[in-house]
Amino acid sequence: MDADLSHNPKEIPVILKLLDKNSFVIGSRYITGGSCEMNLHRWIMSYLGNKFIKLILNINCNEFTSSYRGFNINLLKKFHLKKVKSKGYSFFMETIFLVNKLGYKIVQIPIIFENRKHGISKIPRNEIFRTLKNLFLLKFFN
Repeated sequence: MDADLSHNPKEIPVILKLLDKNSFVIGSRYITGGSCEMNLHRWIMSYLGNKFIKLILNINCNEFTSSYRGFNINLLKKFHLKKVKSKGYSFFMETIFLVNKLGYKIVQIPIIFENRKHGISKIPRNEIFRTLKNLFLLKFFN
């Protein structure tokens, strides 16, 4: 969950309820009922980036970059965070890749991603290249 109020805490009970019977739940801006209030440039980068990741990894998920997610560690017996090799924001993409690779169901719930209330983005410009590199490594070396 982002701490800049981009993610509404009211969704936490929904995620927790779904985690009673599911191993992994993610809030998605890009499914029916979800939306994103980012500025146009940032939205285009995010939307196309998520579509590209979905296409390359061929995973039935519409959201790879949101940190609004929950893990049921009691059900994720084969999944360990120590297996995630990616650094930075690619970490989010790789966790979904591993959850899927290990055969766990990915449950998506619609969220409204709001413009941050405080602060500015801290995503370095080189993060796009790091993500592309890590996407290539996941696709061809896992």
